[in-house]
Amino acid sequence: RDGKLAAILDWELTHLGDPTEDLAYAWSPLLQHLMTRDAFVRVYLDHGGDAAACDPHAVAWYSVWAHTRNSVYVAMHYDWAASGTRGDIECFSAGIDFFARTQHYIARELDEALRTA
Repeated sequence: RDGKLAAILDWELTHLGDPTEDLAYAWSPLLQHLMTRDAFVRVYLDHGGDAAACDPHAVAWYSVWAHTRNSVYVAMHYDWAASGTRGDIECFSAGIDFFARTQHYIARELDEALRTA
């Protein structure tokens, strides 16, 4: 925009899938501190979202999956830093800090999945 970068598209994990997965991934790690899940779903539906994608159990399951996947990625970063494969502080700090947070998120989302089963 105006000769400057305005957005980045990350296609790393792109695939055809369930829109519930997108809802879970958008709310859980990104928006959970800004709004409740119910408020997020209301906004999604108010803007033409698919009501079938809002099943609380499915959203919780995909949230567990997203955090588990992220946990594996950051564990790899930690391993690279600990083994000396990579020595940059960003790699090390992601492995140390984010791994602990993803474990907390997984526990929270598993609890939600079990309560909505």
